[in-house]
Amino acid sequence: KNRTSPHTRTKFFLEKKRMILKVVAILVNLGSASKVQTSKIVSVSPRISSQFSSKMHLALRVSQLLFDPVGRGRHPSRPLNEEKRPWLDPMMATHAAFVPAIVVASRAGMVDLAALQSLLLSLSTVYHYTREVPGPLAQFEGTVAKALFIYGLAQLIFNAPANADFTLYATEIACAAGTVGTFLITNIWPHLYERYHPLGLHIIPGFWSFFVASYHSSLCRFPSLIN
Repeated sequence: KNRTSPHTRTKFFLEKKRMILKVVAILVNLGSASKVQTSKIVSVSPRISSQFSSKMHLALRVSQLLFDPVGRGRHPSRPLNEEKRPWLDPMMATHAAFVPAIVVASRAGMVDLAALQSLLLSLSTVYHYTREVPGPLAQFEGTVAKALFIYGLAQLIFNAPANADFTLYATEIACAAGTVGTFLITNIWPHLYERYHPLGLHIIPGFWSFFVASYHSSLCRFPSLIN
């Protein structure tokens, strides 16, 4: 009979022991790796949740601003200054951008646009002259401003000239985007209000209204006011 020598048996058991230790080491490494991955997931989850929450808050804020029918006046973060604005303040001087559209609309018999633009010009001038104080004036001015914006969209969608080319559409769409973009930006980040409101909510809408008065017709049919 072949008998295994003690030396051979010892060597066999040592090899077996080493294999078992290797398997145990592999299992330990796998376990520690899974713990690391789990800890990473746990640590990332609050960040993902926080980012999702902030995006949801921003989306709700945007929808509130877009569908709130009236303006609310000065944002609380903008300090209230009892002094009136000087007439050469950009917030005041840029109201001149509303005037050309009123003249052209009146000559073209677009009484609806001329009346709406004139009303907004009057309200906005007083509103900004008194430094955007919250109250009935702010609400009325905000309502008329949004009505004029809707009027511009209605002209673009339902009453575009028959011979309108791409340039006219592109210009009016850009004006609409610039107006609503400025409105959202200056309300979500109030520290940008003084810098961008005159451009985005006075000059651009005035330019847009001028294009509407020049190339569109009235949504209502009126005789020309100025011959």
